[in-house]
Amino acid sequence: MHNKRGRSWRAGSRSAARVFFTVLLAVCSSAFAQLPDFLQVGWRLTWEAGDSQISGSRLVPDPSGPLERDGQRYRLEGTRGGGGIGLVQLDMVASGQDGLLADLRFFLNLDVQTGALRASGNDVVIGGPGGLGEYWVPPANLAALTPGFDGRTRISRSTVAFGGQTLNVVTIATPGQGSYSSQTYDLGSGLMLFSGTMHSSQGTSITDPNGQITNLAGSVAYSHKSFLGVRQLSVPWAFEPPPQWATPGRAHFYQGESRAEFNSPTGLPPLGGQGIQITQVFDRQVGGAILARQIVQAATTAGLPPSESTSQRAFSSLLFDNIWFPPRAFGSLQPQQVLDQDPFSRQTTFYAGVSGNYGVIVVQGSSDYLENYYDLNSGLLMFSRYRVQAASVGTQVTETQWVGQQ
Repeated sequence: MHNKRGRSWRAGSRSAARVFFTVLLAVCSSAFAQLPDFLQVGWRLTWEAGDSQISGSRLVPDPSGPLERDGQRYRLEGTRGGGGIGLVQLDMVASGQDGLLADLRFFLNLDVQTGALRASGNDVVIGGPGGLGEYWVPPANLAALTPGFDGRTRISRSTVAFGGQTLNVVTIATPGQGSYSSQTYDLGSGLMLFSGTMHSSQGTSITDPNGQITNLAGSVAYSHKSFLGVRQLSVPWAFEPPPQWATPGRAHFYQGESRAEFNSPTGLPPLGGQGIQITQVFDRQVGGAILARQIVQAATTAGLPPSESTSQRAFSSLLFDNIWFPPRAFGSLQPQQVLDQDPFSRQTTFYAGVSGNYGVIVVQGSSDYLENYYDLNSGLLMFSRYRVQAASVGTQVTETQWVGQQ
């Protein structure tokens, strides 16, 4: 197999870290407001991330506690809760006068022992010279911040050891009644290195029709992100423009079903699949990418309307699970050729070859497997099959097929 991997660095490697921070601090010529290289099309940034919620929680005063509220420090004591850890990955798909656009992916850690991950969602981040969500702030803006507390926000400067380097950082913290958020940025590049939020909910009392009172304990919700690394994807066709059928104002429709396949016979009739309809609405073009809305309708109990959810999507020739694949690229690929291997998500993307009139791109994770079938002439995604393994049970299979456009 041909292996075409992008550059990859981890914070734990001293030599890699030297290259990594050289890249971070590098600045583009004058393409777009002196943006750093990692905000140009084709770069991927990865953060470790986690969320948790502890019920029956209480804050206990502790001078050495990790939490700050109203100028006092606390530790958390709780009784029960749950949460998850995983990754957040940001792919830059547009960087120019139209603004910044990034495709955001989430991965859930299914097993802390093996590190098995599964894709768990997607979103977009829209920005410009003034910043990219919480992920990047222009260094000049950070340098202009005055250390201290203005009654709402606390600004502090310090140095941290990161990736074998000592970095000058600035932390922006916003404490409040029952909440706390903070972001720590590298002053040299503007990149967010760490972030965290805490929100506490007070307990409530519920009185039933018989007058019986039930006291519900409060809870505390946490989230955090910690920067892991950055690399440049090696995608020769990344700057191919959207095809003519992918213009703002158009919509494409897919229909299919989601079903369970068990590892061993249960003796029971197979369960019927759940009908799914997906609509991709192209809203506007940003550079060489398309900002879209993904509307998913899933069948529910008979007689009830389908459930519906809407999310934002970014489509670009850079992405391997895109709604289009540049037709000219198929001619340069060999069957089973590896297109990318990500060291953090452990996803491997490869070209499976031609099946009928379709080119097949596969994205294989540690517990999921995506097959996309693209029309060889138009590049349009015509069919998709996504398989998610459930330990010791079976596989959840979702299949969708293109049914039209308007």
